[in-house]
Amino acid sequence: GKEEEQVACSFKEKGASSFVSQGAALSAGVRGGDLPEQDAGCLLVTANENQVFDMLEKIKNGEYAGKKLKKISNMEPSGSHEFVFGKGDAGDKGAVVKFDFPKISDENKSRIKDSELDLGRIRNLSLYRNAVEVLPMLKIHEDKGINMLYLCCDTLSELGSLLERENKIFIGLVDEAWLGGYAINLLTKIETQEGNKMTELMILSGSLSKIGPLLKSKEKLYLEKIKHLKFFLCENYKTEEKITEILKTRNVIRDSWADYLSRRKGLSSKEGQGEEEGQGEEAPSASLHGGDLPEQDAGRLVAANEDQVFDMLEKIKTGEYA
Repeated sequence: GKEEEQVACSFKEKGASSFVSQGAALSAGVRGGDLPEQDAGCLLVTANENQVFDMLEKIKNGEYAGKKLKKISNMEPSGSHEFVFGKGDAGDKGAVVKFDFPKISDENKSRIKDSELDLGRIRNLSLYRNAVEVLPMLKIHEDKGINMLYLCCDTLSELGSLLERENKIFIGLVDEAWLGGYAINLLTKIETQEGNKMTELMILSGSLSKIGPLLKSKEKLYLEKIKHLKFFLCENYKTEEKITEILKTRNVIRDSWADYLSRRKGLSSKEGQGEEEGQGEEAPSASLHGGDLPEQDAGRLVAANEDQVFDMLEKIKTGEYA
């Protein structure tokens, strides 16, 4: 009753002993051990961190481009992971991805740069301990949202060099995010897609001693709108109070152009009655992506009401500002 044909491959530290069904051939991994060919759906078990990154490097290089990733999950012993690929539409709902590493070697980290690892749509993403350093490696698709993001670190050192980053880590559209332990400090390092509306942000196992970097930082947060902020197993109310204050005072909500037009439409119905043309609130001279609209005769263009805004949009649509 399987959805896809499967090849089961079991790895050991020195070489590979494997059981193969469907008669599929095997190819050699970068650091020893066998990896499955891409002509059948398959299940692959990697025994250690090096073999996991062999597999990730193959995915990065497009060797599994014809496959739909269904699942990556951590196994015992520590560092061992299971990869499951399906055929056809098997992975269209998005993959469930879970990594857990106590410590990723610098050599393995250097094998995949920011946004180089395309796993397709990720439905649920869980990163434990030093596996949080996999997050910036992932290519996040703007049109394929993450249902659940879970980040958890037991020690500050498990964050690796993430807190030293200048660039934010783009996580796209996220419905729910759970941050636990020292991973709470990543609130200043992750960035959702503009216009994202997060249903729930859960803070787990927090304490003032664990969130020291977050408290000291003056960085803005780019999480957009959060409907429900929840806390679970936090040390005390003071911890919850501090995190709530940070989210209220430092979280930036960047309105999308559609939101702005919707707001203006509502305002114009109230303002338009009895107002002379050219009066009222000025519309900002912002482009679709936040820059300035093209100047005409070296002046800023101001639309006083809904009709004038759409006059301007129609001009842009028809190429008058090309």
